[in-house]
Amino acid sequence: MSLFNARHFVPSLLAFATAGFISSTASALVFGGNFFVPGLNRIIATNVVQNMSSANLPALPVRVTLCTGAVEAPAFVVTGPTTAVLAGSCYRMSITIASPDQTRLLITHTGAPGGISRVELGGFAQKVVFDRRNPNPGTGFSGTGRDVAVLGGAGPWTVNARWTSPIQIGTMPARGDVYNKLTFDFNMCFVSNNSLYVEFDTDEVQ
Repeated sequence: MSLFNARHFVPSLLAFATAGFISSTASALVFGGNFFVPGLNRIIATNVVQNMSSANLPALPVRVTLCTGAVEAPAFVVTGPTTAVLAGSCYRMSITIASPDQTRLLITHTGAPGGISRVELGGFAQKVVFDRRNPNPGTGFSGTGRDVAVLGGAGPWTVNARWTSPIQIGTMPARGDVYNKLTFDFNMCFVSNNSLYVEFDTDEVQ
């Protein structure tokens, strides 16, 4: 899939956010909450660290399910030490690492034909993983976690955050705070004029 030129994409996205379009006050969107799903663990040999940069974001698997059932797999393009963007057939995403335990993701619909029903991050052997708030203390060196919180957006749907595939270090049992995959499920199509701005915590597998 061809990606929009990141040089032109970033200013337009910043202008979009500055215009206040993602304000939750004008939206009917509902956050259905965080759901932590036990299941097949991802077993790693070393450890997890809290600090991360944007360098590993291009290797973070992204799967976007369209309302037609088709699936796209765009890749993030690094735009700075803590930022990256991607573009699909009818959507754009911008990710910013705001602090060691704050990663922000903005999803916007471009107005092109089509809509999305699901966004999946991770799920394979990538370095970027997702750290929830509890249990605390959890996995060693993972630091403070953060459950998904909605910062803003617009749309008539409910969105849920689903955490799957707990991280297990060696033969030690998984602590249930760090997960290999984070999925956003929309109960109605995410379409033109829709946006979602969320915050969570990303760590790195060493």
